[in-house]
Amino acid sequence: MSKSPRKPALWFAVFVVFIDALGMSIIIPIMPDLLEELSGRPVSETAVIGGFLTAIYAINQFLFGPIIGALSDRFGRKPLILIALAALTVDYILMAMSWAVWVLFVGRFIAGLAGASYTVAAAYIVDISDKSKRSANLGLIGAAFGLGFVIGPAIGGITAELGTRAPLWFAAGLCFIGVTFGLFAMPESLSDENKRSFSLKGAHPFSSLRRAFSMRGLQAFLATLFLISLADWTYPAIWAYWGKETFGWGSREIALTLTTYGVLTALVQGGLIRVVIRYLGEPRTIWFGLFAAIVAFIGFAWAREGWMVFALIPISALSHVAGAALSGQMTQTVSDSEQGELQGVIGSVQAVTSIISSLGMTWIFFVLASPDASIYFPGGPFLLAAVLTIVALIPLNMGLKAMRDAPSQASG
Repeated sequence: MSKSPRKPALWFAVFVVFIDALGMSIIIPIMPDLLEELSGRPVSETAVIGGFLTAIYAINQFLFGPIIGALSDRFGRKPLILIALAALTVDYILMAMSWAVWVLFVGRFIAGLAGASYTVAAAYIVDISDKSKRSANLGLIGAAFGLGFVIGPAIGGITAELGTRAPLWFAAGLCFIGVTFGLFAMPESLSDENKRSFSLKGAHPFSSLRRAFSMRGLQAFLATLFLISLADWTYPAIWAYWGKETFGWGSREIALTLTTYGVLTALVQGGLIRVVIRYLGEPRTIWFGLFAAIVAFIGFAWAREGWMVFALIPISALSHVAGAALSGQMTQTVSDSEQGELQGVIGSVQAVTSIISSLGMTWIFFVLASPDASIYFPGGPFLLAAVLTIVALIPLNMGLKAMRDAPSQASG
């Protein structure tokens, strides 16, 4: 396919990510209540269960993400995207039918096994984009996630009036629509000349990560990605539980904050990022985004009134320009035939960080938010996230310096 993308192809890839995000965001507001219903435990303990649910999904994404990415380099993007959406459909059906907590774990296990729609959709967009437009087009993926979080919580709040399982059935239906639509309407983006042979030995996550971290141009950027992803996963790990504990929010208030966050993130990544990159360039855009993230994390850690959260959400939304710009920088360090594997590696790094954050941040929340906590500080995980983001500035500076020096070194 030409590097000047046909609009339908670009927007279908964005639609796939939107469906994925919509399904995930629909269930976030009802998870505290659903886990309380199934386990009979208080919110500080259900947060830990929620952390393990996210972790089992992320573990499978880590193990199979690079394999899915490498398979897409061999067989094309379309079949792998359809498999991922089908797995999510099964996941939501199982969760909707759950009668015990372990059933939720089975659903998350299946979804994580092939839940690589984000990774392969990113590779799809790289396939059809000029190098100069990759960061902006990859930003559309973030915008799709943001838009999914705009609509998802609202739908979740409305359908939850029919019961805590209703949003899960709705999410299953959306994913099934995505599978059906993609089967007939999605063109393949990977040309035959860019397809390459598949090796299971070379595609397993540890091999992919080792190979990626051995590439001089990627080392510092992957370290930066690891740290900022570790921090950013604090939001989905504890947001609903933190809101319920700190402010007494129910599913409606949680949905409202997520919707607000989603609107602003969609505006930032769907439009504002193009302006920021045009005037600041990719390196300064990353710095700008990380500074905004630090301010937001510190603010959330100490927020004690709901209005403070709404004041900080725009700053947090601005921070998401960093991720797309960083991804754009990394795509310039590998060949066109390796873009699927790179996105798989990025997905694996993010999966590892989601495992660590889902378990670590929810455990910290449990310790600091439990009724008998010696130091009661539910916002503690956000403070740790701010520290991690500050540390990420070190490898970021190293990576950007290496990119600046590369042309002169090559000419010498």
